[in-house]
Amino acid sequence: MYERGMRVRLRDRVWEVEAVRGAGSETFLDLRRADERPGPRHLTVLASKEPTISLEAPTKLRFEPGNAVLLNELHDALALTMAHGRGDLLAVEHGRIDVEPYQLVPVLVGMRQPRVRLLVADDVGLGKTIEAGLLLMELARRGRADRVLIACPAGLQDQWVEEMRFRFNLDFAKVDSKKWLEVRRDNPTTVSPWTAIPYAVSSIDYLKNNVGAIHAAPPFDVVIIDEAHHVARAYAGEGRSSATDRSRLARALADHSRELVLLSATPHNGYQESFASLLQLLSPHLAADDGRLDPELVQPYIVRRLKDDVTRGEPPQPISRRLPPQPIEVRPTSREKEIHQRLRGHSKRTLHALRGTDSYYVQAFALEVLRKRALSSPYALLQSLRRRAESLGITPVDHVGRQRMDVLQQYRGDTALPEADLRAAEELALEGVAAHLPEDHLREEQRLVGRLLDMVEALSPGDDSKLTRLQGWLEGFRAGRRGERVILFTEYRDTLDYLEKNLGHGPLLRIDGSIPLAKRREVLEKFSATPGAILLATDAAGEGLNLQDACHVVVHYELPWNPNRLEQRNGRVDRYGQPHVVEISYLISGRDS
Repeated sequence: MYERGMRVRLRDRVWEVEAVRGAGSETFLDLRRADERPGPRHLTVLASKEPTISLEAPTKLRFEPGNAVLLNELHDALALTMAHGRGDLLAVEHGRIDVEPYQLVPVLVGMRQPRVRLLVADDVGLGKTIEAGLLLMELARRGRADRVLIACPAGLQDQWVEEMRFRFNLDFAKVDSKKWLEVRRDNPTTVSPWTAIPYAVSSIDYLKNNVGAIHAAPPFDVVIIDEAHHVARAYAGEGRSSATDRSRLARALADHSRELVLLSATPHNGYQESFASLLQLLSPHLAADDGRLDPELVQPYIVRRLKDDVTRGEPPQPISRRLPPQPIEVRPTSREKEIHQRLRGHSKRTLHALRGTDSYYVQAFALEVLRKRALSSPYALLQSLRRRAESLGITPVDHVGRQRMDVLQQYRGDTALPEADLRAAEELALEGVAAHLPEDHLREEQRLVGRLLDMVEALSPGDDSKLTRLQGWLEGFRAGRRGERVILFTEYRDTLDYLEKNLGHGPLLRIDGSIPLAKRREVLEKFSATPGAILLATDAAGEGLNLQDACHVVVHYELPWNPNRLEQRNGRVDRYGQPHVVEISYLISGRDS
């Protein structure tokens, strides 16, 4: 009944309610005198023991068109009304959402800090966007969010704009090169577009190429970095990490903002040095460069819950219902086994030739590229072998551009790269091997690659045991589960091309990093509306897909090397609002292979 900011009449005086404590018959009111009559300035009473207490009628404000004074008073009254919400949180009442209690935890943790510097690392699908929106609304109500920048992967920009507008009535503008030029034309040269656009969403990759404009603008009140694992420093050997363009951007944003919120379901990529770089964005003292940290010191800066840690509804129900992952066993043919054996032998011979060189460990990693693609599909391996054959005989490379080195570092850290960057990283890695081989070993390398190329080109889709096994699994699935949809994930666009051409089970839809964002939305809408559809997707396109309403079955055509990537894939359907039990399967070679 009583709220902060209300005026009440008690003991023939007018008081303003400063705080409400307790509830029901045990409601205490802390009051401050609101009239000019002599007497005590403050008073605390038990409301149930004050029979004469009554609410004062609020002063009515009436808007008259053209009256700037009354408009300003009306605006101030609205701001005060919103600022005096129930309890300690001011913003909870003003979003178009049904807030789950666990989603308030990041707001409460952030509000305990003098300025918010927080890593929200909740599991995939728990609603980190909503949690960030609640935190942003809370800061806005307190006058601490007049200029906000959200940095995210390019494919998530529209989603952020829509979510903030629909759920919180916050009008964000997507800033890209076109928008930047438009704002530049419409404002004096002395005005930074980051000042002219108070609420902005922009892609990490656009921002990393325009860091100078960030430094030139006034500091932001709030910066939110979504999928923050993309901006960690790259692992560069035990105890070391190296900067990338993305990590340099993150450092600039961290230094150029008062409040900083990092969002990532997978902030730790297995390298403590990279994880430490994320913590250092929040505060430089939280971790050493080599990854050493004090858990008690770090704990106040991190919110981390897994799906098993939270519930929703009344009575409480688990957020996630997931069956144990089911293997789809594949038995390779003798020809396939021979190809894999030759690849292993090829790697050993090449590394023996490079033993003792400064680049040995880098080249050892690079040679894994071929085996990694071979495990995806024969077509993916074929494309790499062709590019490998073309690169043999090149002159040593003394220098490569920083941007390409950034890509290679991210590849080594197992970041989900756009397909073009993924291919560039693999080509760069393999070119480096050829460039360091002695001449006699280079000729042997040419012969071995040529022999492998002949063997893989001789394979037809009918010889592919993995493809055949998947086709059989899909036939069985559809026989018993008519109309149910499936998402099939692979890392490589080459493999996606191969499956689209040869899988033979329609209707097939595909989504990859080369498809424009507007087209992706059309594909997803079609998938959701098509019974029995199969969606072929790459990792690069999978980030940000929210398909819990359309599907609950995921198949991994190959397992990613980093388990974080696997969880990102599963989280496309295993997320808040999924009404069905999630089913996950993966193809794996049989024990005798």
